[in-house]
Amino acid sequence: MYARLLALVCLIIVSACMMCAESASATADDIALYFRVDPASSPASLLEMKQELNALMQQGGFRIEWRDLRSGQRDADAAHVAVVEFRGVCAAQQEGGAMAPIEHLPPLASTSVADGRVLPFSWVDCSALSRFLGSSLRKESKTRRNQIYGRAVARLVAHEIYHIVARTEEHTRAGIAKPRFTLSDLLSEHLEFEDAALARLRLREATDGACGDVGQAVMPASRLSSRLLRSSSCPHWTMGIVPAPLPGQPSPGCFQCKP
Repeated sequence: MYARLLALVCLIIVSACMMCAESASATADDIALYFRVDPASSPASLLEMKQELNALMQQGGFRIEWRDLRSGQRDADAAHVAVVEFRGVCAAQQEGGAMAPIEHLPPLASTSVADGRVLPFSWVDCSALSRFLGSSLRKESKTRRNQIYGRAVARLVAHEIYHIVARTEEHTRAGIAKPRFTLSDLLSEHLEFEDAALARLRLREATDGACGDVGQAVMPASRLSSRLLRSSSCPHWTMGIVPAPLPGQPSPGCFQCKP
């Protein structure tokens, strides 16, 4: 399954490079976001996630083009390409549902880094997010739970897209691009990029021009495949956003080696 997904992604990237070379229709503010999500996920939460993410990225002057990997669509007429896998079922816990206690705090989302280069591959752990939000949503109506949950997912995705588009491993002190989210961050009505993050995004947008990210940040498919699949003690790092530690629990590191 991973090999097929990787092959599809590499084909997407190659197609993006070819289309950018042949057409001037791609602009620096387009982001083709390829995603894979469990069919059992909440349609209402996914819709809210898309709407919130669109609004967040518009702050930096970017427009999201949504591409479902299940559809087999391979064209990527956009300046930036990102691939996001949603792990687990993306849906808020239902009222009265049982939930296992949190024994440790896993990253809620992550983006791959190889040889100091941020790669356009991210994942969001919907199961971990559901556990992290826990009982906070139980008293809310179903409509409200879907809204809050979808908004929280969007904030995680926006954080990872920030790393990909800005090509940086750095975080900001506050806002979407900070390294840790608290419950309040995910439940609040508003959480946006702070000025420092927007400046990095706009600087990258201005210096790239059309197809800049595809041509520079993304390696050729053959090199990308070999670097992701090579065997070593730590073939690549994941740069993930982690939940702020709960009382009495240690603070996890932001970077984790993924063998």
